[in-house]
Amino acid sequence: MSSAKITTIYQQEHKIKLENAWKMIAPTQTGVFKAHYFCKCGENRILPLKNSDYPDYNCINCKNNYFLTYEKFQDLQQHMYSKDFNITCTLLKSERYSCISFMHIPRYDNVTASIRFEKKELAQMSLNSDFKIVFHYLDKELQEKKVYDFHSASKFENVILQEMKASLLQYLAKKDKKMMQKIKHYFPDNDMHTLEMALFMHKNPHLEDVELFFFQNILEHVSHVTSLQELFEAILKNSSKSVKSAFYKGYSDFLNSVPEYDYIVLELFSNPNFTRELLAIPIANKKLFMAYIQYKQYRIVMHFLQSILNEKQLFTLLKEALSTRGILDKWIDTINMLVKATNNLDVISNELSLNRVNLQTLHDDVSRVVNLYLMKEKSKNILKDFDYPQEYLTLESKYKGLQFKLVKNPKQLYEWANILHNCLSGYVDKVSQNLTTIIGVYVDDTIAYALEIKQHRLVQVKAKYNKSIPNYDNTIVHEWYASNKQYLCGSK
Repeated sequence: MSSAKITTIYQQEHKIKLENAWKMIAPTQTGVFKAHYFCKCGENRILPLKNSDYPDYNCINCKNNYFLTYEKFQDLQQHMYSKDFNITCTLLKSERYSCISFMHIPRYDNVTASIRFEKKELAQMSLNSDFKIVFHYLDKELQEKKVYDFHSASKFENVILQEMKASLLQYLAKKDKKMMQKIKHYFPDNDMHTLEMALFMHKNPHLEDVELFFFQNILEHVSHVTSLQELFEAILKNSSKSVKSAFYKGYSDFLNSVPEYDYIVLELFSNPNFTRELLAIPIANKKLFMAYIQYKQYRIVMHFLQSILNEKQLFTLLKEALSTRGILDKWIDTINMLVKATNNLDVISNELSLNRVNLQTLHDDVSRVVNLYLMKEKSKNILKDFDYPQEYLTLESKYKGLQFKLVKNPKQLYEWANILHNCLSGYVDKVSQNLTTIIGVYVDDTIAYALEIKQHRLVQVKAKYNKSIPNYDNTIVHEWYASNKQYLCGSK
C-alpha cells in the first residue's frame, strides 16, 4: 500500500502536540478523496481509500492503530471513557487555581482545501474563595457553574476531571511539597481523598498537622487549635487518665477513627466509667452508629436526649444500641424521627412519657409523639390525596394472601407510622413530590408491612419496629414487585 506525507495547515502554522490520533476522509488539493491520518506522535500519512472507507493502518513510527474520527468524538461525548481520548489542561493566570481543559480537533477547510486543527475548549475548573472546586462546561454542553460534587459526576465530567484533578494536584504539590508528602502517606492511591485533604489544608493555612483533616467537624467547636496535640488537649481537658487512654487507643490508625462519635461521647458524659466504656466500643460499631445521619443533626439530637434523660439512662440506651445490629437499626430510626423534628424538640419533650426508658419504649414514644406532631403541623393538607400516575392504580392488588395498597394521603401515612412504630410520617413530602412511593401490605385487613419503591427499585420492606419481614412473605412481596414493575416505568 502506497502512502505519502501530508502537508497541512496544521503542520505549517501550528507547532502543537496532539492529545489524540485522528483520521479523516477528505479531498486532497487535486479533488481526490483519501484517508488522512494524524498520529499524536507527530507522524502523518495520507492513504487511498479501501472500498470507500478507511484502510487498515498502524503508525509506522509508534505502531499506534487507534485513531479518532470527529463522528466518534461526538459519540464519545455521550459515553466518554478515559481510554477513548486525552485532553490538555492549561493553567490560567489567577490569584487562585484556574484551569482550562481542551483538545485539538481536525476540521476540513473548503476554502483552502486543507485540514485545520481547532482548539476545542471543553471545560473550566477553578477554586472559589471557600476552596471548593467550581466546574463548568465551555462547549455546547455548557452548564451553569456549580460546586463540584465528587460523588455525583457524570461519565463526561469524570473523564475531563480526571485530568483536571491531576493538574490541580500538581499545582497544590508545587505550593507545598512537604504537606503533599504527608497527605500521600494516608492516601497513596486515592487522588480524590488526596485532593480533598490538600484543599482542606490550603483553606486552613494556620493548621500545622494534616491529620486535623479527619477532625474538621470537631474544629468548629475548638477553633483556636492549630495542631493535633492542641486539639487532643482541648477535647480531653479535665478527662481522667483512663478516659484518655481509651480515647488514644482509637487513634493508632486515623483512617479507621470516628472522631465525631468520640467527641459526642466526651461532651455528653461526666462519669468517667460511662465515657471510658463507650470510647472502647469497636470501631466498626462506632462507624455504623454515625453512618446514616449528618454529624450536626446527630449532635443536636444527642444533646436533646441529654436534656430529658439522666446520664445513666442515656448511657444504658447507647450501650443497648451499640450491642447488636438489629437494635442499632432501631436506634437509628429513633434518631431519624427526632432529626425530622429538630425545630420543635422543645414541644416534643413535653409530650414524651419517658416511663421505664429503654430503646424499645423510647422508640415507640418518639414515634407516637413525632407522628402526632407532624400530623397536627400539616393538618391543612392532611386529607389531601396524593397524586399518582394512572398506571400506579394497578399496583393495588391482592397477591397470594397479601393485600397491596398505595398510601392514600398524609393522614393514612401517619396512621401507618403509628401502627408500625416507624418514621413513615417523615416521607410525606417525598411521596407528595413523587420522589418515592410507599405501599402498605395488609394481612387479614391489617397493615403488617410497608415497602418503598424509588427509581423503579424496591428499596426496602419493613415490618413493625423496622424489623425484617418473614422469609415467606418477603418472597411473595418480591414476586409481586417483579410482576408489577412494568407499571413503575414512570416513577422517579
